[in-house]
Amino acid sequence: MKKFNFNLESVLNHRRLLEEREQQKLMKINQAILQAQQDKEKTRDEVEDCRRLIIQFQKGVIDIDKVRHLANYIQKLELDVIRITLHISKLEKEKTRQLENLVEARKRREVVDKLKEKRQALYDREVRELEQKLQDELSVVHFRHDEMQELPN
Repeated sequence: MKKFNFNLESVLNHRRLLEEREQQKLMKINQAILQAQQDKEKTRDEVEDCRRLIIQFQKGVIDIDKVRHLANYIQKLELDVIRITLHISKLEKEKTRQLENLVEARKRREVVDKLKEKRQALYDREVRELEQKLQDELSVVHFRHDEMQELPN
């Protein structure tokens, strides 16, 4: 009996590879989003630290230059927070698009996967039928052989 051979195995392997690449792209986007969120939190914490410094300056001797520099720095940090928020928004849109790409790649792979499963099931059924046919033939031959031995000469 011939061995099971799926003619589209190379297509299936290629589609698996494409799906894996789409999954990796999605993971990179998720990592970028996570990193951007961490940067945003770090920047917000730095803004709060600078605001606390300004409050401390107000309790003691006020150095106008330091306060002005801190205020400018806080303004720059707040702009950075806005910039990072916009970047996160773009990454979220890209994530949505990439998720759609992944779903499409998965569907394409599953189509070929199901075709392979159907062909494998058909092959298995044919093998079972052939085995059953061989067993039936062996039984008949064995039965005839036993009958022939029981006959008087």
